[in-house]
Amino acid sequence: WMLPTDWIYGGWAASGEIDIVELRGQEPGTVLGTLHYGASWPRNVFSGDSFTLPPTDDFSQEFHDFAMEWEPGVVRWYVDGQHYQTQTEWFTDGAGYPAPFDRRFHMILNVAVGGSFVGNPNDTTVFPQRMGVDHVRVFTRSDTTLLPGDFDLDSSIDIHDPLTLLRRLFLPSDTPLPC
Repeated sequence: WMLPTDWIYGGWAASGEIDIVELRGQEPGTVLGTLHYGASWPRNVFSGDSFTLPPTDDFSQEFHDFAMEWEPGVVRWYVDGQHYQTQTEWFTDGAGYPAPFDRRFHMILNVAVGGSFVGNPNDTTVFPQRMGVDHVRVFTRSDTTLLPGDFDLDSSIDIHDPLTLLRRLFLPSDTPLPC
């Protein structure tokens, strides 16, 4: 999954979250791809879809390829090369479309236990658990041009670029600039 690196538009989920693949242990044959956006919690919203294997299969039996394509204004999800979802509509209280998915994000790989998404563990929960990852690849389209001085990576040179550079050089990432 992915979270914003700079949290430009506010706290979770106003600055967005992209779930490339999520799997609930109690549903081992189904994965989800989800966008989280809108306002900061608890006024956030999400949208997404799922991909389900045949009833006798589950994702723990062998490696699978999970992919996401993210371009300006469109996010697409795939499992083993099969496209299962495209999203083109989202919003944030912090700016106009295509925000919040117009900024840089970073990737997180984890195994989570408990919470409102899956519920708390109980005496049927199997421990320990593990996540096997063969590889992670990130590609950039070859027709994408990075501009010198575009420090906020929005494909334009504007007032936000020197502010982003100053923030990266002199302040912790979550500290707002005084100007």
